[in-house]
Amino acid sequence: LAHVHMALHARRLSTGVHVYARYTATNAARSNTHNNSSSSSSSNVHARALIAVRAQTSSSSTQHSSASSSSKQKQPSLQPSAAVAASAASSANGSQMPASQQKQQQVSDALQQTASAQVALLDVEGMNCGGCSAAVQRVLEGTPGVDSAAVNLVTGAAMLRVIPTSAQTADDVVAAAADAVCAKGFTARRRAAAENAVERATRLAEKDEERQKALKRAGVDLAVAWGLVGVCCAHHAGHLLHMAGFHSIAHAHNMAMFGSPWVGAALSGAALVGPGRAVLCDGYKSFVAGRPNMNSLVGLGASTSFGAGVAGLAVPSLGLPASAFLEEPVMLLAFILLGRA
Repeated sequence: LAHVHMALHARRLSTGVHVYARYTATNAARSNTHNNSSSSSSSNVHARALIAVRAQTSSSSTQHSSASSSSKQKQPSLQPSAAVAASAASSANGSQMPASQQKQQQVSDALQQTASAQVALLDVEGMNCGGCSAAVQRVLEGTPGVDSAAVNLVTGAAMLRVIPTSAQTADDVVAAAADAVCAKGFTARRRAAAENAVERATRLAEKDEERQKALKRAGVDLAVAWGLVGVCCAHHAGHLLHMAGFHSIAHAHNMAMFGSPWVGAALSGAALVGPGRAVLCDGYKSFVAGRPNMNSLVGLGASTSFGAGVAGLAVPSLGLPASAFLEEPVMLLAFILLGRA
């Protein structure tokens, strides 16, 4: 079967070769015939075109000789129109040149500004939330000479793209931007462009030391705040003592003293002056500077509640629940400091 299949395949291949040879021979004969006919027709066409060109040349020469005399007579009248056309063309070129030169000047100015742009880094302290970083970015972008700015809340850094001008250098622009940030209540200083290993290690060590101090201070404030919470909620333990059957302890003099509004006012004032002092100071400073942050909100709520409690305690006719208002600053500051710690 294999030999039969190979024989059939060879026969088909030979038949195909013969057919292809006949096809190519027929096409070659047809192409030769077509070339001969096209060459004869093209020679006839070339001959006719040559005759037409010679006739047109002779007629144009006669027309040129007859029109030369008339053109000499009309030449003086054509000169003014040519002068007008030349002046119009020159005026058109003059009107187009300033526009193109202005566009080229704008492009060159943009390229010069891009080439002269410099990048500077600022170390910004005092940012506590996204609102703080957004406020710093707005201040930096609003400084003349600053093309763009990016602020990182986590690292406490700001990157500036500065374009110096003839009136002020890049250093002047960076200094003005740092002063504008400091005017909003933050602390900003320029980081050295070529910072070596020693300077970088020193800066990181200073930041780490400040962070450790802040953590210790936050721990102390947190302990004091929750201690005040415990004292403030001591009189509420009387309900639990009643449920447990300790009625004598629940009605003791000390338990009643803890429930006094004056004691609540003292505890609330201690919470505001002690662990909440940094929060209130930063919040009101930011509010006065026109960039309120989360501390502003916390400070406003705590101080308002304290003021309402004191007013209800001093003027009972107002009908304000003094005890409830005086407990709010203690609780609010304790939970805020817990979340931050």
